[in-house]
Order: sequence, then structure tokens, then C-alpha cells
Amino acid sequence: MRVAFFSSVAVLILIVILSFFMPVRDIVFIAITAILAGYGGYHLAFYYLDRN
Repeated sequence: MRVAFFSSVAVLILIVILSFFMPVRDIVFIAITAILAGYGGYHLAFYYLDRN
């Protein structure tokens, strides 16, 4: 679960940094992107750890 949280936070930080150069005003886009990043990070970590 920590991986999902940190991948969501990383994407939100990336969006904040990019918003200085290109304004992102769509809140739904930001929320869905963070949720999908958490989902993907969780599954990538699960597959990586299950591989052993």
C-alpha cells in the first residue's frame, strides 16, 4: 500500500511542477491521474515482488 501512496504523491508533485510551465486547470484530470498512478504503482510493485 505504501507504493501506491508514494506513486500517487510523486505524480501529484510532477503535476505541480509541470503546472508552473503549463497551467492545468482540470481537477478531474489530476484526480484520475493520481488514482491511476497509485493503481499502476501498486500492481507493478506486486508483480515485481511476486516475481521472486
